Amino acid sequence: MKKTILILLYVISIQYCYACKSINNLSVEEMLIEADSIVVATVLGFKTTNNISNVLFETDKLVHGDYAKQYLLFKGEKVNTTLQNKSEVPYTEGRRRLPGNCTSEDYEIGVSYLLILKNGTPYWSPFNPVNEKLIGEFDPWLMWIEGFFSGRQFQSEAKNIKAKGSAPIKENNKKISK
Repeated sequence: MKKTILILLYVISIQYCYACKSINNLSVEEMLIEADSIVVATVLGFKTTNNISNVLFETDKLVHGDYAKQYLLFKGEKVNTTLQNKSEVPYTEGRRRLPGNCTSEDYEIGVSYLLILKNGTPYWSPFNPVNEKLIGEFDPWLMWIEGFFSGRQFQSEAKNIKAKGSAPIKENNKKISK
């Protein structure tokens, strides 16, 4: 009986460890091309409904794609301080997250984040840098992504990804009007 319970716990723990593992581990370049839109947005506040905390963002800038909404609302936890991603750009992994989470879901009021969205949420590409805290308009991650979409690198990567059967790519670097 003890052996059966131990085996069952072992199987459950393995499944828990791989719960976030995606079928297609996307490279940073693939993630950017697969995204619907990339925006810079600032946290305005939080709202809890049915014990689920949601974060409200105001969209400040459209970096890529065709996202036209001024506000975003999705699951997120309020914290006093979020950590900056300390890796070199291009980031290959998202900022620090709570154990068990596939993506960091913590945000602080008044801080801007670079949100890489698909179907209106940044929580679509596990472990990738889909919701990074920015340190101003000259943030290295923001500048790298803007350079990616404006340079030759984007054209080359887009052709490679399109050849694999991905959706067509739209490019639009306009500011969101308020």
